Amino acid sequence: MPKTMLIALWMRDTFLKQGRGTENRLVRLKAAVEKTAAIRKGVQTRQHWAKPEVIFIAPEYLFGRPTGVDWRVPANPRDPNRDRHLDESDKDHIKRELIALSAKHPEFLIVPGTIAWSVSVKDHPALLPVAKNRVRLQPPGYVEGPSPADKLARLVSFNSLDDRKAGRAGPHLTNAEEDRLSHARLCLNTAFVLYGGDVRFVYSKQGDFSEVLAPCLPGIAYEVAIPGDKCGVFEVEGNWYGIEICFDHFCGVLHQVPLQTPPLIHLITSASVDVDPGHCAVAPGGYVAHAAADAENVNRTGLWRKNPATGMLDRVESPSWPGIRLPRLGQRPPHLPPSQPWPPVSYKAYNDVAGSPLWVYRVDVP
Repeated sequence: MPKTMLIALWMRDTFLKQGRGTENRLVRLKAAVEKTAAIRKGVQTRQHWAKPEVIFIAPEYLFGRPTGVDWRVPANPRDPNRDRHLDESDKDHIKRELIALSAKHPEFLIVPGTIAWSVSVKDHPALLPVAKNRVRLQPPGYVEGPSPADKLARLVSFNSLDDRKAGRAGPHLTNAEEDRLSHARLCLNTAFVLYGGDVRFVYSKQGDFSEVLAPCLPGIAYEVAIPGDKCGVFEVEGNWYGIEICFDHFCGVLHQVPLQTPPLIHLITSASVDVDPGHCAVAPGGYVAHAAADAENVNRTGLWRKNPATGMLDRVESPSWPGIRLPRLGQRPPHLPPSQPWPPVSYKAYNDVAGSPLWVYRVDVP
């Protein structure tokens, strides 16, 4: 018998909100999770709840160094505000806060967006070979206005990720590059998946779409974005889930992995990427859940279901309740009496939860 769960998508515009400090972001994230918990208490159903009971997803770059500026506005390349990566100690602090949040809501599977953070090669010398190979394949630095196709053309095929990690591709570095790299900071973009009061999975972005903002110029700290190397599939309570971060979905990273058991739910956290049905890895009757910073594009934030009969990916759009028709981002619907359950597929849209929209879907999963 299908089981019921809620899928909550919080659409924080992480481009425009990067002036906020870490504590402010944590407070807002916690408020959005608490709102989801309050909604969960008001949902009536005759079915047993699945575990996890709730999946909560926030967009990419929810946590990064406060810039005080809009990243989409051209800035002086020497501006230190172009640095988006937190220090490792800041990442560890956020991680502790996220674990505490998960412990408060152990029935929630929480993907709190991503953390942009960096480490020093001097502190982590084992990462130096990875950094060298990244430099061989693609000089670090921010390229203004690259299209996804142009950026993808600059990358080596994801099928040769092992070569990239092992350092078997590309030309040798010059002595000057070797010296600078030995003092570099290595940048990662990481999603922590939390459940039951603990980190259940850690996934770092494999594709580099302007991960480093500051150009590599004299007087600018040398930063290198290094790719994650872990397959984004994990298990919770006997069910398999998949996860991708933004450009990884564009490249079809998860879709390229041969999976014996397709994920029940394919989770995507992004700044701005369209859902590509050909790149989704999900079991029949399962779902693709995507939280993007850009909530206005209909191909981005939302929920999709893989139709068991046709194999097609159908968008879940049913913002209506019995006798009520709501626009996609309409006003909050009136409270439903406890005796009246939600219809099998529906969602409620809340326009302002901690300063950002929250969509909460009720779904039945196999």
